[in-house]
Amino acid sequence: MPKQLLIIGLLIVLGIGSISCRQEPEDSIPEITKAWYTNANFASPESVIYDQAREYIYVSNGVGYAKNGQGFLSKLSESGQVLELQWIPQLNRPTGMAIFEDQLFVADIDVLLQIDLVSERVVQQFPVTQTNPMLNDVAISDGGDIYVTGSGTHAIYQLLQDSLQLIYQDDDTLQYANGIVAAKGYLHVVGWNGTNIELERKTMTPIAGLKELNDFDGLALDKHKRLFVTQVGEKGGLWFCDPNNEASLLYEQDDYLADFDLVEIDGQTYCLMASGNHQEKRYGVLALLLTDK
Repeated sequence: MPKQLLIIGLLIVLGIGSISCRQEPEDSIPEITKAWYTNANFASPESVIYDQAREYIYVSNGVGYAKNGQGFLSKLSESGQVLELQWIPQLNRPTGMAIFEDQLFVADIDVLLQIDLVSERVVQQFPVTQTNPMLNDVAISDGGDIYVTGSGTHAIYQLLQDSLQLIYQDDDTLQYANGIVAAKGYLHVVGWNGTNIELERKTMTPIAGLKELNDFDGLALDKHKRLFVTQVGEKGGLWFCDPNNEASLLYEQDDYLADFDLVEIDGQTYCLMASGNHQEKRYGVLALLLTDK
């Protein structure tokens, strides 16, 4: 083959490869479309989670942050219809949630609740070993290890035997620890900061793409391991952190956006979010459709 043709062939192959790389979903910023919004008599909703097995959405609610028995979980259809507003009543201030093998685990101030999704009742409560932990979010690894953040103690707890045991605490790195995700040997945590924890080495490093931001609420990884976060505040913002550690504001609204769940429903990716306005006492659940360009 003549040298000129060989060079041209190589350039064509490299060009196709370059185009292919640029079109990979994990390298693109997803487009956001509002799918639906459900406004109901929620009480300061904090977290939303999707039950893939039963195709329900659960929402945590609470009146203030106190052990007052006024908190509850709501049950919605996957299209946002409220099926039972007071599905699990008489809780205190339930916040973050996670599901593992037909069991729903819910953080509720100073205990972790275990709710059996078949019988739909609380079957066990796991206390924490410290005072004023302000338990916030729950993450469960593929192997069933359960982790809970403590915003009041700037800490992370693990469910060991019958109680939540302190495994990480750092007033700076884990300040106001809030959202948490467990993924392949790591914990990803956001609070005032964003932090990666390598479980084997027990090392903590900043989430590089979030260094210029602070005061986060929820976080999640999608199927491409891309990171999404919300910030605490009366005005809601959903951020996306790409593989190049650059953060982009995907969606913003006047009402707050709290903890959320990234889910696959009928082959499409949705972000299901707790939302509201404390001054106007307007609360709801928002579903955003994420589409890769």
